[in-house]
Amino acid sequence: YERNSWQSDNISSNLPSQYVYNATTNPSGIRLGSNELNDYNDFNINVGGPIKKDKIWWFGTYRTQFNAVGQPLFLFDKTFDTKLWNAVGKTTYQINQKNKLIGYYQWGQKIQPNRLPFGTYTYRSEGPTNKQDSGSWVYKAEWNGTISDKLYVEARYGDFGYYFPLIANSNEKYEWRDTGQTVVTGANQIWQLDRDRKQYTAAATYFLDTAKGSHTFKFGAEYLMEKGFQGYLQQWGGNIDHIYNNGVSSQVTFAFPTATDAGSLSAHDELNAQSALDQFGAFVND
Repeated sequence: YERNSWQSDNISSNLPSQYVYNATTNPSGIRLGSNELNDYNDFNINVGGPIKKDKIWWFGTYRTQFNAVGQPLFLFDKTFDTKLWNAVGKTTYQINQKNKLIGYYQWGQKIQPNRLPFGTYTYRSEGPTNKQDSGSWVYKAEWNGTISDKLYVEARYGDFGYYFPLIANSNEKYEWRDTGQTVVTGANQIWQLDRDRKQYTAAATYFLDTAKGSHTFKFGAEYLMEKGFQGYLQQWGGNIDHIYNNGVSSQVTFAFPTATDAGSLSAHDELNAQSALDQFGAFVND
């Protein structure tokens, strides 16, 4: 837990006036405190233990982190905020002496209300920035079995994935950038990138003793099925990007949408650029 008042300032309050930010007379000046941490907290709780001794065990944890920092490129009165939260749960079930089941689930969320599409431009309002509210997950179900004193088997199904949208903070139907004045206004992209990877794994170990020697055979296989989804509702406000140099027009770029929806986990079927990659592997070892 930390607050801005716990820090010292490394930009003097008696900075000459020609360097100090003023919305009217000096919009490119330095805003006092614009490079400081304003707020920080990181809280975590975790609990766990046996539900039934030597039979069922569980564990759960939840963590949330938030920080707000001054962003020197913001010429409006707002901090650059980041919120992260993460939840995890796991259960182990010993069915009997020879068989065990394991379940695991994790979800993470990242929220940044004002991501910068361009790292070298200044922003007079939050309109040209993007909002990120993205989630990711990992989960698995696993079985371990001792079939006999010679054979041990494990099987697992797992999944990893995320959805990652960047949504314009303005309804303006254009984006205007001045490369000489390093200022951007208007609206930026409405875009999303999703990925999902399913995993099937099975393996076994077999011990064999003979008069001619001992062997440990290991064999198994894995199958990965990965899908990707990506699309733009707009690359810039109205799918038009106006570029100027010190007020003089130098370039206009047009784009076309490649999605019919964006901004949520359920939107990925509406992202028209889709891909798939399947991988299979197997091994045998003595």
